[in-house]
Amino acid sequence: TGYAHFTTRQNAQFNWIPLAKSADVMDLLASVDMHGIQTSGNCIRNITSDERAGIAVDEIVDPRPFCEILRQWSTLHPEFAFLPRKFKIAVSGAREDRAATAWHDVGLHVLRNAQGEVGFKVLVGGGMGRTPVIASTIREFLLWDQILNYLEAVVRVYNRWGRRDNIYKARIKILVKAEGQRFTDEVEAEYQRMKPVAEKQAVAASNALTKDALKKEWFGKMAIRGYVQTRYTHVLGAGVDNTATTLHSPTEPNITERDTFFMRRARMIFSGDVHDHLYLYAQVDWQAGVGGSISESAPSGLQTRDMYGDISLDHDKEHRIRIGISKVPYGFVNLQSSQNRLSI
Repeated sequence: TGYAHFTTRQNAQFNWIPLAKSADVMDLLASVDMHGIQTSGNCIRNITSDERAGIAVDEIVDPRPFCEILRQWSTLHPEFAFLPRKFKIAVSGAREDRAATAWHDVGLHVLRNAQGEVGFKVLVGGGMGRTPVIASTIREFLLWDQILNYLEAVVRVYNRWGRRDNIYKARIKILVKAEGQRFTDEVEAEYQRMKPVAEKQAVAASNALTKDALKKEWFGKMAIRGYVQTRYTHVLGAGVDNTATTLHSPTEPNITERDTFFMRRARMIFSGDVHDHLYLYAQVDWQAGVGGSISESAPSGLQTRDMYGDISLDHDKEHRIRIGISKVPYGFVNLQSSQNRLSI
């Protein structure tokens, strides 16, 4: 259309878009992570905030994460899809109210109390239009993790008692002004009724997560760790005839007279309680071999250093039976036996 209307809520409105082009407009919005959901109708509109959110020098708490949570909560909310009238929420986290929260149906100030806890000051019932009203404070401080429950109580009371017979008296500001303290009392009562339900839901969600964790396949309960060991060999001195000193080790074929830099070994350890009564442990080594004066073809290869399972005979795992191979006799110190290994 060539025209845009900038509103008092920091929005840009595009009017008179032909119906045939509306789908193209939605595609353009989606290309920049925007949408047109709930931009009109008697529902909760988009959440607005301070244009300097995140960078304001007078900011107490960044309001943007809370705005996003509120957006997700309010978008396509089935209970609030047909309110008495449109519903607008603004959030500010700075000392100066650049979000104009007092002009909104609900205004939220993010702040900290004397103990440093993050919470909200809740204002309800503001608005402009033909009946301008400054919002009333109904909660001086509400902990941040209760804001969704409290907002749900506010909107539910409005949805229940807001006027639907007169479009000019349908906004929440009219209800708040008419009912006064009774409105606040009913919101508080609804919020208190919701708290046990919310607590039960939280417990149920926690139990569900615990059950999901218990449903993991056995290999999903195994931890993996390991390390890589490298070595560099260099002869520091020379013989009496100024020839390189022959350096070798009868027990370590990788130590030679050559300058060498190589990976000595790579070790991977797999371990975990795959069952209440079964613990598995496996340690696999890859050991490199480098030709030298003692052995021109020192072998490289994989080998199992440990591989066993501990079967617990009681719930406290005080009595166990170990089955498998281990360099450490069960219950003794590490004897560092390098002979008790199986080739892979």
